[in-house]
Amino acid sequence: LYLSVVVLIIGVPLTAGLVDLPPRVAIVAWAGLGVVVAAVIALAVLIRRGAAATLLAGARRVRVLSPARVQAWTARLVDLDRELRDLHDNRSPGTARGVALLVASRLCSWAATTTVLAAVGAPISATLLVGVFSVGILIGWVSSIVPLGVGIADGGNYAVFGVLGASGAHGVVVTL
Repeated sequence: LYLSVVVLIIGVPLTAGLVDLPPRVAIVAWAGLGVVVAAVIALAVLIRRGAAATLLAGARRVRVLSPARVQAWTARLVDLDRELRDLHDNRSPGTARGVALLVASRLCSWAATTTVLAAVGAPISATLLVGVFSVGILIGWVSSIVPLGVGIADGGNYAVFGVLGASGAHGVVVTL
């Protein structure tokens, strides 16, 4: 998640600087980046505070759970909160290797995407690749949240590919 957010933080401004994005696409890209960054910050804060305890306290405040149930569940989930906090904060010797493998996985994924782009005849350029690898992440995330998101992915990639120098049809073919 953090690796994808770093790619977005670098890629969206870079794409906006390299390409004259239509106003609607620019608004969606910048708003999506803002929402993602805010969500990641909120997630980090939630983990530090104790995710389960915070969510249970919130459920209690809106009267979804009774105080007795919240107290019982909080006692059971103390270990879960501690483990989540430890996973988030403590770096073990395997952490660097894990991050390196995640980066390698992302590079392999980008190579595969570049191969597909070449196979469908899209004109490969740095602008196209930066846009697809950054704004494309936002499109993918939104399409996985929205019911029947394949329409969001098709339309979003059609628009992005058209702006980035390829045809919209390339975007649809790559999506499918």
